[in-house]
Amino acid sequence: MYFTLLAGALLFADFGSACFPNGHAAKHLVGWTPPLIKPEIRQVSRPIQNKIAINNVRIFDGYEISELTTVVIDGDVIGTDASGADCVDGLGGVLLPGLIDSHCHPLTLEHLGQMSSYGVTTAIGMGCSPEPACNTLRNQTGLTDFYSAGEIATSPNSTHATPPTGPPDLISNANQAQEWVNQRVGNGSDFIKLIAEANGMTQAEHNAIVYQAHQAGKQSTTHASDIASYRQAVISKTDIIQHSVSDLLLPADLVKQIIANNQTVTPTPTVARVVNANPLFNPSGNGSFHNATLNAGIMHKAGISILVGTDSNLLNAGINVAYGSSVHDELENLVSAGMTPAEVLRSATILPARQFGLNDRGIIAPGYRADLLLIQGNPLQNISTTRNILRVWNAGLEYTLA
Repeated sequence: MYFTLLAGALLFADFGSACFPNGHAAKHLVGWTPPLIKPEIRQVSRPIQNKIAINNVRIFDGYEISELTTVVIDGDVIGTDASGADCVDGLGGVLLPGLIDSHCHPLTLEHLGQMSSYGVTTAIGMGCSPEPACNTLRNQTGLTDFYSAGEIATSPNSTHATPPTGPPDLISNANQAQEWVNQRVGNGSDFIKLIAEANGMTQAEHNAIVYQAHQAGKQSTTHASDIASYRQAVISKTDIIQHSVSDLLLPADLVKQIIANNQTVTPTPTVARVVNANPLFNPSGNGSFHNATLNAGIMHKAGISILVGTDSNLLNAGINVAYGSSVHDELENLVSAGMTPAEVLRSATILPARQFGLNDRGIIAPGYRADLLLIQGNPLQNISTTRNILRVWNAGLEYTLA
């Protein structure tokens, strides 16, 4: 995927003189920690707040970090007029667009709060069931914005059909594809998720589901973590491949096919580290975090678009990955794989925003959603400074850090 940021689109005037340092303090939305059940009971209206002017801050524009300037939050978007605004001192820090986790599995509002606390303002849920309960995580005021595939496509007796994570609607033949996809779309799925694995769906079933997803105007994304599964995903022409291969290095012909299909990859080496360290999930010992990272670097070097995703989950005690903090692990892992810090930050902001059609976010510019992460330090010099979190805003509402 290719994108262009218009020159000058991210310039801000210095509005410091328009602030009122002795006036009202910038309002905060307190991080709400719900019980682990019945998240649908939360009823929080958007509070009325003044405009906020973040002074003394430098902006990451997708490529470089600006000189000190001021950014205005006007409601839920970035504004341009700081008159009457409440002031926030940016302390000379760097303001990033809110981070996007392009592969995660939050289950509760508490999980969304954990993601917010680490500056992850958009969660792309890669499978969630039952769908009506999953939909209660959507549009939660002041929390990470949630999108979901809903139920995943897999076949009876496959690894991913095994409880407790297995979906109720399984694919037994390609003729089910249209009805299955229509059910997902009717239940609110933002995109379609398939599973490619050795004991899973046939190539014909993969092809049919991807085709029906595209007919319904939805992108498809496919779990694949070995060479044979990658080939299934490539042949099906799914839009996004999830995970990297951990046991072998990707052959050149397969990389070329991914490029020819204009497919995107979310390599998730963070979860590869966890999975391959557990003998239950890596009985042969052939899988390794090292190989997963090398393959991520091979794909990036070849020109394949890479997204930051973690597979954060509490689905299985053997492969749990923390919500929120794991995004910062992933940034570091992808820099280790050979990406520059600026490239990695784009893979966690503008690239997934464009990939998933979230055209209201991903950059800091007037009119864009005010999803913001303020950090101390220069992430282009050291990507780990993204962990030095000072403040977080979800659609203009500050999430109070613990």
